[in-house]
Amino acid sequence: MAEDAAPLADETAAIQEFCLDFADKAAEARTAWLAANLDKLRDDVTAKIGELEKKRLEVQGWVETQRAMLLAANQGLVNIYAKMDAEAAAIQLGEIDVKTAVSILRQLKPRDASAILTVMEPAKAAVLVKAIAAALQDQKPGQGT
Repeated sequence: MAEDAAPLADETAAIQEFCLDFADKAAEARTAWLAANLDKLRDDVTAKIGELEKKRLEVQGWVETQRAMLLAANQGLVNIYAKMDAEAAAIQLGEIDVKTAVSILRQLKPRDASAILTVMEPAKAAVLVKAIAAALQDQKPGQGT
């Protein structure tokens, strides 16, 4: 039996040496594989960030275009009310939502806004004047109307 143990010990030592050599090579291979995958993921993330930045700029341009169109339309609407007869403007402003009416009145010349409010139904005019006053109180010093 002692004779059988010597070859078995030699085989065990050889197996352990092989496993230790193989474990180092396997760890190196796994590390290289992980590094390659991390590089690919980093490249993918960088590419996606570039795409998202391009989309962000595209959306920002669209928003700016829409804002400019809205401002132009708003100014056009204010010009329409400025040219309307005060009674007709009062009727129209009395029918639209308070926020829009206040916005229009604030952009009109004071004389035009006053003429409209004078001929407007008193209850509606009071609501609009209160909303204008509240907007002015909420304004920070140095801000324009």
